[in-house]
Amino acid sequence: MSAFEAQCARDAEGSAYGSEGYAEYLEETCKRHRDYFLAKGDPEMAERMMTRTLSEALMGNDGD
Repeated sequence: MSAFEAQCARDAEGSAYGSEGYAEYLEETCKRHRDYFLAKGDPEMAERMMTRTLSEALMGNDGD
């Protein structure tokens, strides 16, 4: 069982997507976004940051 809270990090870990450590990067990024939306008073969006799939998290990322 994965220790990651963020769904996209669990997806990356389970599919071996990205280089070693990429799942950790995704986890940290999702938590930063969650904390940002919590601070802005938007708990729904904060929760969404933790439940997005890897595909959703990467949407719009063209690799640049």
